[in-house]
Amino acid sequence: MKRRTTHFLMILLIVLGISPSLYSQTQLQVDISNNGSSTIYYKKIGTVNNYNGVININGVLGAHTPSQGKSKVDLTFNARDKFMAMGHIDGKSPNCYIILVKNGSGPFGSDYDVYLRYGAWAQASITITGIGHCSTIDGQVSTENPGIAFWSSDDIVAGQTITTFIDDVIVKGGLTTNGIIKAPEIKVEAQTADFVFADNYQLKSLTDVEAYIKEHKHLPEIPSAKDMGASGVNLSEMNKLLLQKIEELTLYAIDKDKEVSTLKETVKNIEGSRSMEQKRSETLEKRLSKLESLVESITSK
Repeated sequence: MKRRTTHFLMILLIVLGISPSLYSQTQLQVDISNNGSSTIYYKKIGTVNNYNGVININGVLGAHTPSQGKSKVDLTFNARDKFMAMGHIDGKSPNCYIILVKNGSGPFGSDYDVYLRYGAWAQASITITGIGHCSTIDGQVSTENPGIAFWSSDDIVAGQTITTFIDDVIVKGGLTTNGIIKAPEIKVEAQTADFVFADNYQLKSLTDVEAYIKEHKHLPEIPSAKDMGASGVNLSEMNKLLLQKIEELTLYAIDKDKEVSTLKETVKNIEGSRSMEQKRSETLEKRLSKLESLVESITSK
C-alpha cells in the first residue's frame, strides 16, 4: 500500500510538472538532495536548460534567463560568478557588501563594462573600467597604485604613483590633465610668507634688486620664464613667492612713506624758517626807511 501511494504521488508530480529531477523539462521544479548532493536545493520556474526564473540555496535569484548566470536580473551571493552581490560572502572580505560587475575572472576582471564594488577584492570603493584603462578610487589601475584615475587618451590622471605621457612628456604626480581645469573656487593648502615681517628678515635694498633684475631679467627668488616652461609652476610654492614679493613691496612702501614724511617735515621747517627770515627782512626794511627819513630831515635844516 505504501509503495502504491509513493508511485501515485510521483505520477501526480509528473502530471503537475513538479519533479525532483535536475534534468526534467518541467515548468515548475523543486529539487531536494539532488544529483547526489545533500546541500543543493532548487526552486525553478520554467525549464532547466532555458530558465525563466531561478532561486537556489546559494543565494542566486534570476529572472528571464536564457541560461543560469546570464539573466536579465541576477542577484547572487556567490564568491566569483556574480552580476550583483549584497552582503558578506563566506571566506571573503566582510566589507564586500555591494558588487555590480560583468562576469569576468580575477578581482578586477578583463572585460568589465561597469564595475561598482565596495570591499577588499578589488582594493577599491568604486571602479569604472573601459577599453584599455580604468578608473579606480582607493585601489589599483593596471600595475600602478593611484587614488583615482580616468583614462581617455591620457587626458586626466589622478593618483600617487601614476606615470603617463602628455604631449610626449613623462608626467608623474597626484593630478595630471591635458586640458583646462575650470572651477568656481580652488583651495590650495600652503605655507605663507609671513617670515618677511620678522625683525631679522634681511630686506634687499632697491639698488640690489635693480642690479639683480638687470642681470637675470626676473625678480629674486622667482623662477625664470625658461624654468617655468620646462618644469611648470608649483601653485602652492608660487603663491608663497608672490605673497613674499607683495609683503616685500609693502615694506618698501612703508620705508618710502617714512622717507616722504621726513622730507615733508624738513620742507615745512625750511618754509617756517623762510617765513621768519622774511618777517625779519620786512622789519629791517621798515627801520631802514625810518632811519633814512630821519637823516633826510636833519640834513634839510
